[in-house]
Amino acid sequence: MSRTSNSITSPYANHEPRLLFSKAHQLFASESEQEVLEYLEDRNLDHAQLHFLLRHGRKGKAAELQLSEGRVIEAVDLFLEDDEDTSMSRAKETILQNLWYLTPFGVTLIKRDKVRELLDRSERIVVDENDQEEV
Repeated sequence: MSRTSNSITSPYANHEPRLLFSKAHQLFASESEQEVLEYLEDRNLDHAQLHFLLRHGRKGKAAELQLSEGRVIEAVDLFLEDDEDTSMSRAKETILQNLWYLTPFGVTLIKRDKVRELLDRSERIVVDENDQEEV
């Protein structure tokens, strides 16, 4: 790290993050995906872990990571983009849980922007016969 004008800046501040990720990924060329993910998780490198998961087409796992970090809208978007059967269910579940959280009874303060974003995404949910019976 170098010091400039009383602030600490990273020597990588002017580099493209994807280029840095690509270089770091080369370090693990012989490692399995699971080992790389464990390494990133052990060091709380969530952003790198997210890029790794997306790069390897694991949108469902990336969505779970986003959700664990409180990025609900981003998680729902990834669930909706994923091809796994369980991801559509996770999108529905996540939307409903967060709508309940954002619109409690007896409270006049509602986070309208978040509610609108969740409702917008709920329009992309595929509803089957079992879901219609539940509603």
